[in-house]
Amino acid sequence: MVALDSDDGNQWIYRFMIDHRFQAMGLGAKALKLLINQIFTETGCDRIMLGVKPTNLIAIRLYEHAGFRPAGFEFDGDVAFCLDRQALLPT
Repeated sequence: MVALDSDDGNQWIYRFMIDHRFQAMGLGAKALKLLINQIFTETGCDRIMLGVKPTNLIAIRLYEHAGFRPAGFEFDGDVAFCLDRQALLPT
């Protein structure tokens, strides 16, 4: 579930789920990469945000591997992460 947040003007991934029967197969990483590309391409945004429970270490590793970094704030018990388009450009 992805949407533009009118409060901060960023695209947010509000829900990203892989059925438990298909976890630990690399599908989440592939699906997340496709989703990131789709969001950047279709919306033209420069940043994608998401929130994750601080105890969900598997999800945090997945998001960090995709390039997300802590955004420096929390909300509703979640830690905010952001991915800037610039971070994905080759150097």
